[in-house]
Amino acid sequence: MDSIPWRAHPRLARLQQGIVVISFRKRRELKYPISFLPLTFRQFERLLNTFTTDGQLRAKLSGPEALNTVLAVLEPTEEERTDGSWTWSH
Repeated sequence: MDSIPWRAHPRLARLQQGIVVISFRKRRELKYPISFLPLTFRQFERLLNTFTTDGQLRAKLSGPEALNTVLAVLEPTEEERTDGSWTWSH
């Protein structure tokens, strides 16, 4: 699986049969299967947007704080708690 080139400003383009399509400048795309992950499209988009714009958080992905960093980013907003789009239970 290819790594995400963060400097190319990735954005989530679409979900296509359990595969997210991430697009970059110059029309490059990466496809990642996510049907096995317990994430909604919206949660995956939040992860991608957060790590695209926050280099300090992104740096934590390669260390022992990686899992806690991802879980903190995925903490549901008040809207997600009320609209039912949050799928994980604590």
